[in-house]
Amino acid sequence: MSKRNKFQKIRKWLEHDINNRVKRKTSQDLFDWLMLAIWAVVTLLIALFSEDDLLNNLILWFTAYAVIRYTKETYWLKVIAQKDLESNKVSQKNEFMPILTFSGEGSIIQGRNLNIKLTNIGKGLARNITIWVEGHKITDGFDMAPDINNYSPGVSPEISDAINALTAEEGRTELNMSIDYYDIFERHFKLTGVKFLKDDDISGNRYVLQRFTGKSKFPF
Repeated sequence: MSKRNKFQKIRKWLEHDINNRVKRKTSQDLFDWLMLAIWAVVTLLIALFSEDDLLNNLILWFTAYAVIRYTKETYWLKVIAQKDLESNKVSQKNEFMPILTFSGEGSIIQGRNLNIKLTNIGKGLARNITIWVEGHKITDGFDMAPDINNYSPGVSPEISDAINALTAEEGRTELNMSIDYYDIFERHFKLTGVKFLKDDDISGNRYVLQRFTGKSKFPF
C-alpha cells in the first residue's frame, strides 16, 4: 500500500469513524475538542510565561481562536449549502422524470402483429425509446410525451421473421422484452423483466402480456 493510500485510509478513519463516534456521544466533533485542548494549553502557557502585556497576548490569542472557529463554521455552512444545492438540482430534474409502464392488458406479440400499450405516467418527455424483444431491436428511437399511451410500433419484416423464428421453437412459453429510454437531461432509464407469456387458448404463436413483473431502473 502506498503512502498516499495509507494517509487516505487514516484520514477516512479519523473523519468518519472516530469523528462521528465522538460527535454522537458529546454533540461536538473531534476538531472542536482538539481546538478546545489547544485553546486551554496555549492560554495556560501565555499566563505562565508572558511577563509583559499579558492582557494583550490573551486578547490576541482569543481573537485568533475566534477566527479559527468562525472559519470552521463557515466552511461547514458552505458544505451544507452545496449539498442542498445538489439535492435541489436532483429534485428539479425528478419533477420532469419520465416513467414508462404498460397501460394494462392487451399488449400482444403475434407474427407481424406487435401491439405494445405503453404509457408515460411521468411528468417529462421520454426520449429515444428503444424496444427490445429477445435481444432484437424492434424499434428505432422515438419520443413519448406525458399521458401518451397505446403506442403500437411498426415492425420490419426482418424483425418479424426473427421473432417468428423464436416463437416457432418447440416449448417456447415466454418472450422477454426490455425498453431503454432517456429524459431531457440525458439520464438513462431501463425497463426490464417484461415477460410475454404464450396464450394457450389461441392456436398459433401468440404471446400476451398477462402481467408486468419488471422494474424500472433509474439513474440515481
